[in-house]
Amino acid sequence: MRIDKVEKEALKRDEMEAALRKGEERFRILMTLASVGIFVTNPKGHCLFVDERWCELAGLSPGEAMGEGWINAVHPEYRERMFKEWEESARSTGLIEMKYRFKTARSKITRLSGRARAVYESRGEVTEYIGTTSDITKQKQAEGALKESERKLSTLIANIQGLNATAHRDKGQSLS
Repeated sequence: MRIDKVEKEALKRDEMEAALRKGEERFRILMTLASVGIFVTNPKGHCLFVDERWCELAGLSPGEAMGEGWINAVHPEYRERMFKEWEESARSTGLIEMKYRFKTARSKITRLSGRARAVYESRGEVTEYIGTTSDITKQKQAEGALKESERKLSTLIANIQGLNATAHRDKGQSLS
């Protein structure tokens, strides 16, 4: 009778371990398929984990990103604002959303949109943040090109209207 109980507990443990391995494998596959960079920080913002895509965007290795090393990837003009926004969002909602830039050691600038969510322990304290970083460089370039096109169109319309008014005025003057 005692052996049956031990065998059942061992079988249950084996099933739980198999389910855990399967979940971990799913997570690894998802990370390789995702077009976003994935990161984990502690409550103070010290990096605990970054995936391969995050490293590509930042121009850092996982080892270089750990702790406060990730800060080296943030464009200097965005650092102070980024820390303020992170702190304010973390205090108020636990959801952090911001736009910023990375500048690699080779001076490549990438525009990004980042999101992170607090993970809470049972007593309600934040244990870590899990987040994503998306490359929005092409989107921002397209937005800039659209604004420039709209500006040129507006200027062209104003010039045509001015020419039209001048032509009507000149036409009216020559009739008199």
